[in-house]
Amino acid sequence: MFLLIDNSNDAEINFYWREKNKIIAIKNKNSKRPLLAVLESSLKKRKKKISDLLGVAVVVGLGRFTATRIATTVANTLGFALRIPVAAVSSADFARAEKLLRGKRAGVYVSAKYSGEARIGGKQSSVSSRGAKRRGDL
Repeated sequence: MFLLIDNSNDAEINFYWREKNKIIAIKNKNSKRPLLAVLESSLKKRKKKISDLLGVAVVVGLGRFTATRIATTVANTLGFALRIPVAAVSSADFARAEKLLRGKRAGVYVSAKYSGEARIGGKQSSVSSRGAKRRGDL
């Protein structure tokens, strides 16, 4: 079974896979649980196991910075642990993800792509730059 992880929407975590030639979409709305816990419970409800995975795709380039990093890390970790292929896609198009995964080999991992710059907070000054200013290094 191939899995597509879409963590790009703030309000939900979505998983897609094929079951008997039908694409199954599991939408977990307003989940405050960690992505792996949501994945595990979603698979259990469908009587599936992590070890049933043959490949994992992840949506990148959309959504929040942290959500993208988490989803990419989970996909790469599953790929490494299960020795299965990993692919990055720009939308929740399961048919495209499945096609990409069928052509990939295990051991090749993906990088997160972001929809914009990280917004970590307001202007920050580091201790080292303040110290450099006092010393006249800047």
